[in-house]
Amino acid sequence: MILHNTLSVFRFELRRTITVSRVGVWLLLVFFPVFIVGLMKYYEGHLDFGQESLGGRRETLMAGAGVRVDIGYRHGQRVATLRLGRGPSARKLENIPIPNDLSTEEIETYVSALPLDELALKTEQPQEKRKVDDTLWGWMLLGLIPGVITLLGLLLWVTPLVQAELEGRTWGYLAVHPRGRASLLLGKYLTAIAWTALAGWTSLTICIFIAQPIHAFRLWSSLVLMVGFACVGYGAVYSLIAVLAQRRAMVIAVAYTLILEFLVSFIPAVINQFTVLFRLRNLFVLLMGWRPLFAGAASDVFLNDQPAWLHILILCVYVVTLLAVAMQVIQHKEYIIEEE
Repeated sequence: MILHNTLSVFRFELRRTITVSRVGVWLLLVFFPVFIVGLMKYYEGHLDFGQESLGGRRETLMAGAGVRVDIGYRHGQRVATLRLGRGPSARKLENIPIPNDLSTEEIETYVSALPLDELALKTEQPQEKRKVDDTLWGWMLLGLIPGVITLLGLLLWVTPLVQAELEGRTWGYLAVHPRGRASLLLGKYLTAIAWTALAGWTSLTICIFIAQPIHAFRLWSSLVLMVGFACVGYGAVYSLIAVLAQRRAMVIAVAYTLILEFLVSFIPAVINQFTVLFRLRNLFVLLMGWRPLFAGAASDVFLNDQPAWLHILILCVYVVTLLAVAMQVIQHKEYIIEEE
């Protein structure tokens, strides 16, 4: 019964929300990240993004007399920048691949055995245009699409789910219908997810096509999952807020997002593990295989060593619990319909 009613509400809301204004907002959500990525791609060859991955480790050592080795990570591969000599006449050899499994002493031996003169001649040839590292694309797209686009879309579509019916004078008909309130909640929740996820996936596909990262498919597929988890996770949170405080739902949802998701999730304490963003961040790093690149005390504050399946399980339990509470609240709470 409730499933049939939920699908009926979902179909009705999809038809009702196809308006010029809603489609315009949807297009704005889609093309905002596209504009940022396009601008970054246009200036890609003129900006120095650095050899190391965003947040990756960096080591400096000496390999022989007058040879300084700076070790970083690029596209998940350990690379070295060699500085030969000192002073104005020193030469710099960049992006020399180094095997990931070598220790510090083995790196020194490996570099000492390199044909430095041949490498120097190669670096004097016209170089390929500098490219943005995959990790930078990944973090930027994670912040722009699951982190901004989904939040804005859900704020617009989820938070008014009760107040819109009260203002439209349709709440009385829903309230007397068996399970009508719960069906309204779930139907509008699915509608918001459909619109927001479609915007996120469309924008992501265009951004990946423009950016052309090295591991394009893996980055695209990982972010597709992140958009989906962000939609169901934040949608459940905003649904609960919408039924608890229908008049100030959007204001409270914005405050929750800024304080809990953007501030608390980066606090070096156990409390950050109760946020959706913490789970998304860890899951994304695991899916991309970047966890070894983020070793150290600083990274361990924002990431943990839990497996991907546990993060997914926690998100699912989180969503089911919030929706169950929201259904109980909307089913039993009395809402006041103000007279004109």
